[in-house]
Amino acid sequence: MSTPTSPVSPSTRIHIQRAMSFTEAWRPVVNRRNSYKKEDLKHELQMALICDIKTGPGFSEKM
Repeated sequence: MSTPTSPVSPSTRIHIQRAMSFTEAWRPVVNRRNSYKKEDLKHELQMALICDIKTGPGFSEKM
Protein backbone atom coordinates (compact mmCIF):
# COMPACT_ATOMS: atom_id res chain seq x y z
CA MET A 1 0.00 0.00 0.00
CA SER A 2 1.41 3.40 -0.94
CA THR A 3 1.81 6.14 1.62
CA PRO A 4 -0.91 8.80 1.35
CA THR A 5 0.03 12.47 1.09
CA SER A 6 -2.23 13.49 3.99
CA PRO A 7 -2.67 11.83 7.40
CA VAL A 8 -5.19 8.97 7.53
CA SER A 9 -7.12 7.97 10.62
CA PRO A 10 -6.61 4.44 11.99
CA SER A 11 -10.20 3.45 11.16
CA THR A 12 -9.82 4.70 7.58
CA ARG A 13 -6.56 2.78 7.26
CA ILE A 14 -8.36 -0.41 8.39
CA HIS A 15 -11.10 0.14 5.80
CA ILE A 16 -8.53 0.74 3.08
CA GLN A 17 -6.60 -2.41 3.96
CA ARG A 18 -9.82 -4.46 4.04
CA ALA A 19 -10.91 -3.13 0.64
CA MET A 20 -7.49 -3.82 -0.85
CA SER A 21 -7.46 -7.39 0.46
CA PHE A 22 -10.83 -8.05 -1.23
CA THR A 23 -9.56 -6.45 -4.44
CA GLU A 24 -6.34 -8.47 -4.48
CA ALA A 25 -8.16 -11.73 -3.69
CA TRP A 26 -10.76 -11.33 -6.48
CA ARG A 27 -10.28 -13.53 -9.54
CA PRO A 28 -12.59 -13.64 -12.56
CA VAL A 29 -14.50 -16.83 -13.25
CA VAL A 30 -13.15 -18.27 -16.50
CA ASN A 31 -16.15 -20.40 -17.46
CA ARG A 32 -18.74 -17.74 -16.58
CA ARG A 33 -21.95 -17.77 -18.59
CA ASN A 34 -23.67 -14.48 -19.35
CA SER A 35 -27.25 -14.25 -18.26
CA TYR A 36 -29.52 -12.41 -20.65
CA LYS A 37 -33.02 -11.17 -20.21
CA LYS A 38 -35.22 -12.90 -22.74
CA GLU A 39 -36.28 -9.51 -24.18
CA ASP A 40 -32.67 -8.35 -24.64
CA LEU A 41 -31.71 -11.55 -26.45
CA LYS A 42 -34.79 -11.30 -28.70
CA HIS A 43 -33.96 -7.67 -29.54
CA GLU A 44 -30.35 -8.54 -30.36
CA LEU A 45 -31.43 -11.35 -32.69
CA GLN A 46 -34.04 -9.16 -34.42
CA MET A 47 -31.55 -6.34 -34.95
CA ALA A 48 -29.06 -8.78 -36.48
CA LEU A 49 -31.71 -9.83 -39.01
CA ILE A 50 -32.51 -6.31 -40.17
CA CYS A 51 -28.97 -4.93 -40.44
CA ASP A 52 -29.04 -5.34 -44.26
CA ILE A 53 -32.43 -3.67 -44.80
CA LYS A 54 -32.24 -0.44 -46.80
CA THR A 55 -34.61 2.29 -45.68
CA GLY A 56 -36.26 4.99 -47.72
CA PRO A 57 -38.89 7.69 -47.21
CA GLY A 58 -41.93 6.01 -45.68
CA PHE A 59 -40.99 2.39 -46.24
CA SER A 60 -38.36 -0.25 -45.68
CA GLU A 61 -37.36 -2.63 -48.39
CA LYS A 62 -35.09 -5.65 -48.17
CA MET A 63 -32.66 -5.67 -51.10
